[in-house]
Amino acid sequence: MKKSIFTLITAALCASTSLSLHANTKTCQSLALQAEQDAMMFHPHHFFEVKGQKGFRSHFYTAPAEQCKQRNLFLVPKDAVIAYESVDRAGQSWMSVMYVRKDGSTVTGWMKEKDFKLTGKINQKKKKKN
Repeated sequence: MKKSIFTLITAALCASTSLSLHANTKTCQSLALQAEQDAMMFHPHHFFEVKGQKGFRSHFYTAPAEQCKQRNLFLVPKDAVIAYESVDRAGQSWMSVMYVRKDGSTVTGWMKEKDFKLTGKINQKKKKKN
């Protein structure tokens, strides 16, 4: 009896977690679509650099909302992005950005505008003084 109750509770928790993750994915997709419709496009595209101290992480989001955070996808100070558009949601300014990795591949998503400073350049290395 105890084993069957435990099995039922475990199954219910798993189903609830699965539904929650699925619902969150649908919510993020809807939020991303709405943000694209409401966003202000940057012309020309602006270049921004992550600001902050060593150890700071600015995370990518699948949509401009806290629940859409991609926990394992982030940039660190001095990483640069190209910003395409911005939108305000729930008192937070967000940017739709593209990051170009060293291998040339790209990552796109939404990021918090407060984590960046406008630079006008993208991944340019400083020349060493002789």
